[in-house]
Amino acid sequence: GPPGRIAPGSSAPSAGPGSGEPRAERSCARGFAGALAAAIGEVAGVEVEPGQLRSGLLSPDLHMRFEVVGPGGKVLGDGRDLDALKDRFRAPAARSFMRAAERTFERAGLTRWCFEDLPLHVDGAHAGVRFRGYPALEDRGTSVTLRLFDEPRRAAAAHRAGLLRLAMLALGRELRGVRRKLGRMERLALRYLRVPAAPWSGEGAPTAPAPGGLAEDAAAAPLAPHGSADVSEAPAAEDLVGELLRRAALECCFADEEGEEGDGSGAPAVRTRAEFERRLAAGGPRLEAAGAALRDLADRILADWEAVRAARAGLDDRSYPESLADVDEQVAWLVYRGFVADTPLARLEALPRYLQAARRRLEKLPRNPARDLEAVRVQRGAWEPVRGELLAIMRSGEPPDPVRMECRWMLEELRVSLFVQEMGTRYPVSAPRIERAWAARPAPPATPAPGRGARRSRPAPVSGRDRGASPGGRARG
Repeated sequence: GPPGRIAPGSSAPSAGPGSGEPRAERSCARGFAGALAAAIGEVAGVEVEPGQLRSGLLSPDLHMRFEVVGPGGKVLGDGRDLDALKDRFRAPAARSFMRAAERTFERAGLTRWCFEDLPLHVDGAHAGVRFRGYPALEDRGTSVTLRLFDEPRRAAAAHRAGLLRLAMLALGRELRGVRRKLGRMERLALRYLRVPAAPWSGEGAPTAPAPGGLAEDAAAAPLAPHGSADVSEAPAAEDLVGELLRRAALECCFADEEGEEGDGSGAPAVRTRAEFERRLAAGGPRLEAAGAALRDLADRILADWEAVRAARAGLDDRSYPESLADVDEQVAWLVYRGFVADTPLARLEALPRYLQAARRRLEKLPRNPARDLEAVRVQRGAWEPVRGELLAIMRSGEPPDPVRMECRWMLEELRVSLFVQEMGTRYPVSAPRIERAWAARPAPPATPAPGRGARRSRPAPVSGRDRGASPGGRARG
């Protein structure tokens, strides 16, 4: 048959519910095998399971051949391996898409919601090729940019960060009031000074953030880079305050927008000016109390973290190498530079319990190291697949999906069950349960193309000269 033709950066529009499209087309979300199984059922009346259509069972000449076409119908590449073609043309396709999107849609320098409500997607054409873009707000530090993304997952991640930035710009006066109420926090700053980089940050040696973090100007300064450590107490305090303000704004205005807590659809709910302003009106008055509660919670977490470090320092690595390495890794995934801003409140509230369990485990370790080592090997079998995929996703800048994150936190409960049974778990948990949940995870996201399409949702630090004056009270556009 004729080859399937695809164009770089293009995405065929899909009809919505009630459009009369065939069931086979609607099943494309289940992948090629699911769509083909549905088509066979429609055409031949034969029920076929997608698993029966594995490509490995077909000879190469029966595989579909794909062509990638450019302007004027010129064939740029072809082959029977669709994934290889996607990898080959992902970067030029993203660049082509972004050039078209910039000309038709992008607006930069926004400090208030002064644009139309955002649809989930928009359709356009470039060089005779149809494309589908996904509108989102992108955090740019002192403002946000409205732009199109070529993938819905990436758009959703950027939009959550952009919503938060736009809210913090609008709530600048309230956030500065919260900052004054938090005080100097010298003790917290001293503790936070010793917190290391995140395991996925790739930073061997901590670096100081740019001056003027969120705490200096809560509305306009860029979010402090995660995984950094500071060379003095004052920057550490401001870095932590920035995390507290970010988490407070998230919890008060957008708790249901975080990927882990949402419905898993990936589409943020706040896409209209009316809904955005409603959330600000509801969340603004709660910021002060939320900031104080988060400060106290961070104090408890860091006190428990120091207790684990003290217990760990009293044990010899040569006597318990595997057990101590396991504790070190666990604690590094719980407490790192940026953990307050990164971790949803329900998970933050569980951190003292997990750290206390780690401390009690260390206290018990010399009495029965063989039993601890046996449990380490059970835990490691469930943890290593989760760890590997989460590291790859986080280093790519993509947000982990709810299934992977749920498995990650189930593993913390598994540690309690294996090493400190007397503490009890919040729900039934075991290695086989985690393996079953892990098997239901979605396919990992595609590797972002180099360049602008691969930009992380967290902004890079900008110089003090670029920040300019902060908005007085409510931000002006």
